[in-house]
Amino acid sequence: MKTLKSQLITYSILLVGGFALLLSIVVSWLFVKDLNQLSAKATLSVINTMAVSLNESFYQLQVDKIRITIAGASRRLEAISCYALDQNGLIISDGTKDNTKVGTQIQNDFVDSILLKKQEKTNNEGDTIKAGVPVIGPGGEEIGYIILTVSRNAEKEMIQDSILVIAIVSLIILAVASVLIVKIAHSIAKPVAILNQTANAIGQGDFSLDISINTDNEIGQLGNSFNTMIQHLRASFVNVAELEEKEQLLLTAKNNAESPAKELYESNAQ
Repeated sequence: MKTLKSQLITYSILLVGGFALLLSIVVSWLFVKDLNQLSAKATLSVINTMAVSLNESFYQLQVDKIRITIAGASRRLEAISCYALDQNGLIISDGTKDNTKVGTQIQNDFVDSILLKKQEKTNNEGDTIKAGVPVIGPGGEEIGYIILTVSRNAEKEMIQDSILVIAIVSLIILAVASVLIVKIAHSIAKPVAILNQTANAIGQGDFSLDISINTDNEIGQLGNSFNTMIQHLRASFVNVAELEEKEQLLLTAKNNAESPAKELYESNAQ
């Protein structure tokens, strides 16, 4: 049979464990969501900076400077691809040393959308982050484009590390909560066990026990009520015993008084 203490501990730990699990899931989801947005914004910020720094180079068609800058950025960012396109969408630099793709076009919907709408765009779906921005000339016209694709491996590692930290913190919270729950359950179950033992003793006719529960809560008040009841029962049984004793004395006195009269009557009858 399960005791009150074991039930309190079991239910409380399940409750706290469920709450800790739910909290870790929510925090992880919010973290991943925010990290995805931050990664996309950071990538977009990088190529916006590149677009501003290469503004003059695009305008003056300084191809060598564009290629050096794009190649350097591709190495630093460990990019999957980094392209500089002219205003017609033809590749000026593909971020490699040989620039074998110069003069060709990038055939994908993401780049087509940027060329068509002539505005910056990001895509952080899947295992990569793609970002593209137009390079604006002195007159506000688009004179080129920069397209960058980077891997999300670093982001995934950060997410995994963060989830691990969240899981460890959740386990620590659960462990601390479990210790507190055990102490609280013990403080509740012990007085109840004392009350149960005392009630059993009273049921067997033992009124010599007194309950000692040093708490100021309802259980302590219940213990005081038990003590008052025991005192009343003890006094009642003392009174009953005294009445029985007096009754026995009266019965003895009656018998003693009746014995001589009975003997005298029997002797006169003879």
